[in-house]
Amino acid sequence: MVETLIDELSTILAQRKAKNTHYSLRAFARDLELSPAYLSLVLNKKTPLKDEKIKQIIPKIFKDKKTQTYWLNQLKEIPHRFFYKGDIPTYQKVSPKIKIKWVHYAILECFNLKNFESNTQWISKQLGISIEDVERSLDELLTIGALIEKDGKLIHQDISFSIYDGSTDDDKKNLQKNYLQMSQHAIDDFPLSKRDHSSMTIAINEEHISHIKNRIKNFRRELCCELNKLSNNQADQVYQMQFSVFPLTKGEES
Repeated sequence: MVETLIDELSTILAQRKAKNTHYSLRAFARDLELSPAYLSLVLNKKTPLKDEKIKQIIPKIFKDKKTQTYWLNQLKEIPHRFFYKGDIPTYQKVSPKIKIKWVHYAILECFNLKNFESNTQWISKQLGISIEDVERSLDELLTIGALIEKDGKLIHQDISFSIYDGSTDDDKKNLQKNYLQMSQHAIDDFPLSKRDHSSMTIAINEEHISHIKNRIKNFRRELCCELNKLSNNQADQVYQMQFSVFPLTKGEES
């Protein structure tokens, strides 16, 4: 819904520019009562469109009451989590000295389990890794600020960090390779009732790959919202979801 509304804003801006060559993004921002910098980031899909801003601009761009009601009803159906509430997550820049691995993300998600125990033995048993690996990973999470220690207990800081911060191309590739290897092992290690492996082969226009990637990104976010809402702080397992798209043919340039 949010992506569609942003596309609609881009279309309206283009239409107004076509009618008036002097009309600009700054003028559009003025009409919507937004800052030009914020509107530019939104239109370029570099920052979320906040809920309160959506409610603010809908009456300004849609004069028909039925259309306004439609969009406002769409907004109500969006599951609430930080990126849809409009709160931009605090991204912690990771030092190049720390190589982010699957275990860092897995440990942080363990903090969201209803039966979580803040000790290395419990984490080690749950993730099937050594206590030494847990201790090293916890130290690294403390270093980057994803965790803090208070009164002898580790506390999740509710920040996000990215493999793309301070990482080399090899780091990013290795992380994805690890996930794919784990997914491969899961085929033999878990019954179908606890996993899903599916795929499809399809001919596409390569220029649409960015559209596919955006759809996957939005699906991930929406599914994440939905699962958090369904779990309602009662999650009992940490799962890994893997999404891939890649070419099978060499293309015309080969």
